[in-house]
Amino acid sequence: MVADEDLRGRARAAYYRYEQVVAAGVAADLGLPPDALAPGLAGVTVITGLRELYETAEAQPTGGRGNAASDPEQLLALVDQVLDYARAGLARLTV
Repeated sequence: MVADEDLRGRARAAYYRYEQVVAAGVAADLGLPPDALAPGLAGVTVITGLRELYETAEAQPTGGRGNAASDPEQLLALVDQVLDYARAGLARLTV
């Protein structure tokens, strides 16, 4: 975990382009402009969720639900949780 708030902010800013890539893909799938709300929220949600995996107990070698850091299956299950969360939000927004 990055304790310095300035460094944490800079690190988050570095992920902006990835959020935009995800947003563009979601927008294309939904037939929306990439700067529409739903694709933008999906991009932020996915990238933030993946970034947060680094700090979760489940993804650490001594994690709560096994050793996801050394077990690709468990790590992929956590990635799937992030994607499921984003999908659920999109489903709610596009109803």
